[in-house]
Amino acid sequence: MTPEALWSLDFMDNRDHSGGGITVLYRNRVFGGNASFTYIGEYKLKDDNILFTVDIMRFNDYLPGVYKDEFRFIAQGKYHDLEFIVTGSPEGDENIILAVQLTRQGEIS
Repeated sequence: MTPEALWSLDFMDNRDHSGGGITVLYRNRVFGGNASFTYIGEYKLKDDNILFTVDIMRFNDYLPGVYKDEFRFIAQGKYHDLEFIVTGSPEGDENIILAVQLTRQGEIS
C-alpha cells in the first residue's frame, strides 16, 4: 500500500510538549495542519524508509505554539501501511527531538 492517504498525527518531544493534527500524503507532497498551523512540504519513500521535509507556519493564535511561528521540520523513519513513527528536529534547532506517530485514517480514491 502506498502512503497516499489521509493520516492523523500525534507528536511528543524531548521537552514534554505534545500535540496533533492531520495530513494528506499525495504524490510525494504533504498537506495538513491543526487549528493554528499549516504543514506543507514533501516526503520521499525509498524501500521502507520515509523522509519528510515540511514547512510549518502559524496562521492564527488559537493554539499556543511551543516552537517558532515558522520553521522547517525534517524527519525520517520506517514506513508501514497503517501506522508508523518518524523522528526529527526543527531545522537549526537539533536540541529539540520530536517523535511523530502517523496513523492512516482514509484512502484517496
